[in-house]
Amino acid sequence: MCSGMNSTRICRMAEAHPLQKSLTIGQALKDTILQAVAEDRLVIGVMSCAKLLEVSPECVMVCILPASVPNHDVTFHIQQTLVEAFCVEHGIPILKVDGSENLTLTLAGKQDMANISNQQETGEKDLTCLLVQIPEVKSCSDQFVMEFCEMIFLPHPRIDLPA
Repeated sequence: MCSGMNSTRICRMAEAHPLQKSLTIGQALKDTILQAVAEDRLVIGVMSCAKLLEVSPECVMVCILPASVPNHDVTFHIQQTLVEAFCVEHGIPILKVDGSENLTLTLAGKQDMANISNQQETGEKDLTCLLVQIPEVKSCSDQFVMEFCEMIFLPHPRIDLPA
């Protein structure tokens, strides 16, 4: 029998990943991203995210931003600051991931990495902002991510996504 927040989380994690005794927030976030892609609930790119945030901010479960600014890009920094401010204003949790390389690998799946890189250069896969929309039915990973966001004390924790 589970008791308390940590025990409940560990039980849910064990159900979601029976071969693992514990699940990291990085793995749970990766699973949530993959589920969101499969269920067409992932919005990618600053412009697409801005449109969703303007129309339906209540539909957003979590905002995912890269922690590092590529090549000290001022435009990127300004866009990220504006997205963060909007999310904070509307109570949307923000998680920062360590680098966009693992995001690219996660989203690439079985696609050719050269194709993903080409899409990023043409703007088709702008990974500077991702929004995961609230699912109709929450998975164990979704629940874990949402509970993590409720428990954190830091405004925007940095998450390491597994490769």
